[in-house]
Amino acid sequence: MAARRDPNEVVPRGPYKIPSIYPLSAALQLRQKIRVKDAAKLNAMHEDTFRKEYSHLIRRVTDRLEVVELGDALAIGQSKTA
Repeated sequence: MAARRDPNEVVPRGPYKIPSIYPLSAALQLRQKIRVKDAAKLNAMHEDTFRKEYSHLIRRVTDRLEVVELGDALAIGQSKTA
């Protein structure tokens, strides 16, 4: 029987910590939505620079909330052939 994960557990990745609310498959984890500010922090750049360079990845959810898929944020800077 698999051990149950603590719902408050935080999974570290670099300087940004991805909250682990529910246990999800790897494919679903990459589809999670994160704030633009967090996507910029994950890629070690300023939020304005992220918005300028990667505006095609940003989706507006509400009038005040814009998000990026975690998989897209992680793929920045990685070669497509790697």
